[in-house]
Amino acid sequence: ISQCTMTCVTHLLTLLLAAAIVQQGTCITCYYCSNDPDTHPYPYDASCADPDYASTDKLYIVESSISKNCYTGIFNDGVVTRGVVSGQFDACEYYSSRIYCNCTHDFCNTSMCPQCNSTSPIV
Repeated sequence: ISQCTMTCVTHLLTLLLAAAIVQQGTCITCYYCSNDPDTHPYPYDASCADPDYASTDKLYIVESSISKNCYTGIFNDGVVTRGVVSGQFDACEYYSSRIYCNCTHDFCNTSMCPQCNSTSPIV
């Protein structure tokens, strides 16, 4: 193989690696679950409401190139959901029946919203 061919192959591999790194940087990976078996489309995981939730089961992990935020939703009735959401949101979103806490890095939706200074929504 000539030196020119090796140089071209090296440049091609460098470009492919750079493209893979750029593509990887555009996705967010979040936990995706609910502790309520009737909350669809979320997959049921009884431990979804754990204060330091973490799962290695791929059923409870979602990756998105569209969404840029992970969230934890805490409802007045005790239901907890975790997932991804598109758009710009405040770190804490307060609604009459729930709180959503949002974050912007992989697997950041593990907690029960301590940054919101509450573990239950304001009614």
